[in-house]
Amino acid sequence: AIRVSGVGCSLGSSIASEVSVVVVDNIALGCILQSRAFLSWQDVVVFLDTIPDDRIVALVVPPGITANSNSLPRLPKFEFPTSTSEDECFLLFVGQLNQSPTWSTCVSRKKGQAGIHVAIATTTQTATTATSTTKAQQNVRLKTQRNTSPPTVVCRVPEYIMPLKTQLLASEQQKRRAFEAYAKEQQQQEATVVGYTTKKGAPIYLLSSQSSFPFMVNDTSWNTFHYLPVWDL
Repeated sequence: AIRVSGVGCSLGSSIASEVSVVVVDNIALGCILQSRAFLSWQDVVVFLDTIPDDRIVALVVPPGITANSNSLPRLPKFEFPTSTSEDECFLLFVGQLNQSPTWSTCVSRKKGQAGIHVAIATTTQTATTATSTTKAQQNVRLKTQRNTSPPTVVCRVPEYIMPLKTQLLASEQQKRRAFEAYAKEQQQQEATVVGYTTKKGAPIYLLSSQSSFPFMVNDTSWNTFHYLPVWDL
C-alpha cells in the first residue's frame, strides 16, 4: 500500500493484481489529489496523460504487468526491470511528471520485502531513502509557508510540552522547539500530526495529514510549518 505523510491510500479490491497510482500536489505538499488502481497498463498511461506537469506520482506495479518503459515519457526515471530474476517483483516508483528530480526512485521488491521510504523536497530537489520510517523521519525538515493557515487544526500543543500561557509569549524559535519535542514523542505512535500553525501571541495549533491541506493564503500574520511528505511504498 502507498502512504503519504502517514495517510494510507486505499486502492482497488486486489492490490496484488492492480497497478496503484497516487498523485500528490507539488505545491501543497502532502495533499493527495487522486488515488486510483488499474488492471491494464494502458489505462495507467491514459490516466497519467490527463495529469498536469510537475505533479508528484507514486506507482506500485505488481508482477505480471509488463510494457515498454517509453510508454511513460513524462516520467523520465521510470523503468521496467530487464532482468528475469525480477519477474516476481513489485516495481515501486516515486517521481515527478516531466521532471527528473534527484529524489526520484524506481526499485524492485519481492513480496514480503521491506518497502521504501522517500522524503521529498521539490524546492531543493533533495531526498533520502531509508529502510525504516523512524530513520526517514529523522531526515525530514519543516517547510515554512508564511501568511498561510490550514482549513482545520487538530488541537494545541499539550500543556505538559509547553503551558498555554507560555505559548502565547513564546518566540517563533521557542514554538518550533516545543513542536519538535512533541513530534519526537509521537514518532513511535503512528501519529498523523505533520506540522503546526501559529502567529505572535497565539498558541501552537497542530496540523493533521488527513484534514489540514491544502493551506489557505491569508493577509494576516499566521504562518504554517509542515513536514515535507514522506512516501511509504
